[in-house]
Amino acid sequence: MADDHLISEDETRRIAEAFVAGASWLGKPAWGKTGTGLLGAWHAPGWYPEDEERDFGGQEGSWSWAVKTVDPSGQKQVLSHEKVLEGVRGLVFGETDDPLDQLAIRKLKQWFTEPAAERHKLTLDDALSSRVCQQALFGRKVFPVGDEVSWSDKKPDWFEDQRPTAEDAS
Repeated sequence: MADDHLISEDETRRIAEAFVAGASWLGKPAWGKTGTGLLGAWHAPGWYPEDEERDFGGQEGSWSWAVKTVDPSGQKQVLSHEKVLEGVRGLVFGETDDPLDQLAIRKLKQWFTEPAAERHKLTLDDALSSRVCQQALFGRKVFPVGDEVSWSDKKPDWFEDQRPTAEDAS
């Protein structure tokens, strides 16, 4: 796979920002950075303030975004580029029996398979961003996600595009 097709840090940060903004059940988020590559694996694992300067003696790796917060049980959580990618992969390649999840995941799969140039222009909605981040942090959906449609809220009409509109009736 060519590097120009990879999901960028900007894309995963947008997903995390939408999740954090809509997750009132999370503790106060603190944005920072985390080490990647050898830097992250051996010398700078974890979370650091964005403005902290550190020198690791020329070790390979770089810095990436990270946000730390606390879930309702008091467990500290760190969401990063790699964690969001885990959430995307878990949903795209995983299985679900929930029909609403299946619809949302179809949207995610389309986004996932778009050519990078097109995908960079697209933004996942807040509900899907939340679903991805919950998958990344907890391995499943824990809390309702934004504008998620419920069967009790609206009866889906799979043939809506075939029905006459009010304009057609006039």
